[in-house]
Amino acid sequence: MKKLVKREQAQVEEATDAERSSSERTCVGCRAKAEPHAFERFVYLEGEGLIFDLRQKAPGRGVYVHARRLCIERAVNRGGFARGLKAALQGVESDKIIAQMCEGIERRLRESLQSAVVAQATVVGASRAAEAVAEDRVRLLLVAGDAGESTRHKYVSNAERKQLHTEEHLGGEFLGRVSGKEFVAVLAITGQDFAQRIARDIGKLRELGAFEG
Repeated sequence: MKKLVKREQAQVEEATDAERSSSERTCVGCRAKAEPHAFERFVYLEGEGLIFDLRQKAPGRGVYVHARRLCIERAVNRGGFARGLKAALQGVESDKIIAQMCEGIERRLRESLQSAVVAQATVVGASRAAEAVAEDRVRLLLVAGDAGESTRHKYVSNAERKQLHTEEHLGGEFLGRVSGKEFVAVLAITGQDFAQRIARDIGKLRELGAFEG
């Protein structure tokens, strides 16, 4: 009986490993493997060329790449895109691809934030966000990069003490637009799924250099 249980457990573990392996993708830039959400997807369309598949739902053969400048440059200059798509790509430039990715990911980020607001998974405003942090309801704290220095220091340092993920790359007007206000200095995300998606896209934009300059 014990042998049967162990055998069945081993089969489950093997199946789980197989499912995990099958869900992994490989970056055509650096060749590292990870789950699909860690990458961005590109497809090739006859007559249109290389297309950024923001929603990762476009039909046809696709390839995956990290949202990192170095990975994009390698995929272009070393033929990673062409080999993965089995297509002769013409006129592909790293800077143009990165610009398209930044534009698309920013749009996706904005939509995620707006969805979080509609789902009541946010707390808007410094004082209300502070209360939510004190109650341990916050999963991600967004502090406007152009908020006052004292405000940024107060909320970021408090979040660090609580080991709370904080991002300071978005502007107050951007946070205001998604919240239906003119300017928001602090926006707290209370939904775990929203927090993960939003933090992931902010990280991708950072890796692509979208916040530089």
